[in-house]
Amino acid sequence: GQFEMATAERRRSNRPNPQEKKPRIAAVLCHLYPKDGRIRVLLMKRKSYPGVHSDQISFPGGKVEETDTDLVDTAIRETEEEMGFRLPRDRVLGALSDLYIPPSNFFSLPIRGLLTSTTGYCPSG
Repeated sequence: GQFEMATAERRRSNRPNPQEKKPRIAAVLCHLYPKDGRIRVLLMKRKSYPGVHSDQISFPGGKVEETDTDLVDTAIRETEEEMGFRLPRDRVLGALSDLYIPPSNFFSLPIRGLLTSTTGYCPSG
């Protein structure tokens, strides 16, 4: 679905260039939660730093570390580090299709998660 909706330029850059170094692997959390009778999606603003994703709006997430057993662990760990709450593993709904991010040479897998309440999990409550 994402490929069909992408711009022509994005479709051309959907996969890494074989002449470049091997892409890094990452996972992000597409966190769904109810608020005011609607399902919302949690996004964050990345910090300012001298890099390609500085100040961007994004899902919480990042690269795989040796301690991660799988990409679900990566998404949960990174969300806890960046947002200050830990999604219980039994609230993971599954993954979406992976996405190649050309500027940072990452393959990122979005993991969907659902909480029945944000109370006690999200800093903004």
